[in-house]
Amino acid sequence: MKTAFLLLTLSAAATATSQQQFKVCKTHEDCNQGFFCRPTDDKAFSMCQPGDRPASGSTTAPKPTDDPAAGKGKQFDPCTSNASCGKGLFCKQTDKPLDGKYFSMCQPNEGCAKLYGQCGGKGFSGPSCCGNNNACKHQDEWYAQCVPASHAMASEASCTNVSVEGDATYCIEGAICGGAGDKCPKKGDVA
Repeated sequence: MKTAFLLLTLSAAATATSQQQFKVCKTHEDCNQGFFCRPTDDKAFSMCQPGDRPASGSTTAPKPTDDPAAGKGKQFDPCTSNASCGKGLFCKQTDKPLDGKYFSMCQPNEGCAKLYGQCGGKGFSGPSCCGNNNACKHQDEWYAQCVPASHAMASEASCTNVSVEGDATYCIEGAICGGAGDKCPKKGDVA
């Protein structure tokens, strides 16, 4: 009985500690003992972080600002979708509102998407990686899906991505010019 109580107590303490980190805060008093309220590098907001509280100075969370440039968001930068965040990060909504409003910030991938799960696309917020050595295959600008790596490679091997200055990148089946082929894209060609 004593062992079960001790395990339950330790489990609750570990859960409370992990839930405390990254909690949005305005002052040190918003954070549990052993945590302090630290502003993000861009001063967009503040969150509880483990460590000793500074001896002086109050911490007030600044208001979230506009998204960082596409794909340039660092950890804890505000975001509206995965496209705002850098590699290895995804856009996640906070658990608690700041001044009554929820917002999102770039976070490390907590877990990768499962086979055939969504892993990207315009406006998508969620894991940007695929588990079990699967590959994130972009279907179109709105959707990317986790597929077996062999499927992604087979479909990509059937064509060569080419880009013509002033036009979009597109796929040409077979060998392209400059090698064994005679298929040479020109400006204005339709994909």
